[in-house]
Amino acid sequence: NKGTYVGGQLFFRRSVIAVQYFKQWFAIDLLLLLVDLTANVLDSTGTPGIRVFASACRTLKFVRVVRVVRIMQKLLFWSIGVVARLAIQATLIALCAAMACHI
Repeated sequence: NKGTYVGGQLFFRRSVIAVQYFKQWFAIDLLLLLVDLTANVLDSTGTPGIRVFASACRTLKFVRVVRVVRIMQKLLFWSIGVVARLAIQATLIALCAAMACHI
């Protein structure tokens, strides 16, 4: 099981976790899914101009990196030392660069 903080308290109940997910991330995840679907449909059926638009839509996937960074900050960032924080930040920057090149 996973947990979530609500009002400074840690909850492990699935119902509380689900409510927090719907409040915070469901709309973003749904938008990213629709962007992927739209980009795939446009890639397979569109003209070259539409394909350029479809690839531009894929850059919205970068929003996922923001989500990963936020989760990492909540889990680790303030419970470890300064050197470890700098190492994590450097790793995340490298990960973001790699993902940007992959898109």
